[in-house]
Amino acid sequence: MQVGWRRRLPVLAAPTVLRRRGLAVLAAPAVEARWSVGPRPELRERVHRLVADTGHGAPGLGEGLKPVALRCIEAGEIVFQEGGEYVSSPGLHTIQVGVDVHLHMPGEARYTAHSFSPTCYCRIVEPSAHPIDIVALRRIGVGQEISFDYTTVEWELAGGGFVDAATGRWCRGFKHRMEEEKRVLLASSVLPRHIMALWLADMLGKDRERN
Repeated sequence: MQVGWRRRLPVLAAPTVLRRRGLAVLAAPAVEARWSVGPRPELRERVHRLVADTGHGAPGLGEGLKPVALRCIEAGEIVFQEGGEYVSSPGLHTIQVGVDVHLHMPGEARYTAHSFSPTCYCRIVEPSAHPIDIVALRRIGVGQEISFDYTTVEWELAGGGFVDAATGRWCRGFKHRMEEEKRVLLASSVLPRHIMALWLADMLGKDRERN
């Protein structure tokens, strides 16, 4: 995936430099993630089920699936935990977990819908055998869709993105969000470090072009 010129810098440096540029960075996540029962997947209570998704089927694939809450899910509960194969380019069932790294998800979390008003966020836990947690942002009622904002983890989506069915807005990746929207997402503490690093590199590149 090509994102244009970008200066290589340690990912851990991104929050400090962003703060110096007047962008508030909160150290803690929006909500504290916790297990429903225990930390091992086999000990956890199943809190979702898959249902037909007639509104968000991928182009050319017809009707898809989406997860909905099987019971009330409280804010901070981990709905999914995923591991998988690391790949260098984005695909249909991948999540970006690093500047140039994506994870192919074999589990049911791959059906989680995009939303600009999501019920969950994606937490990247590295290094880990299960680096992806889908965590409830707020209380999710029975039957309510489990979703997260794809643009919080993807710098640029494969194939140029897609049109969000609920809003009619393009979902292309964090790079293409409005600057004010980026700042709101930053303040909500849902952005992983690779997105902050790419954002900073993009700003530095624009500064370089102006100078």
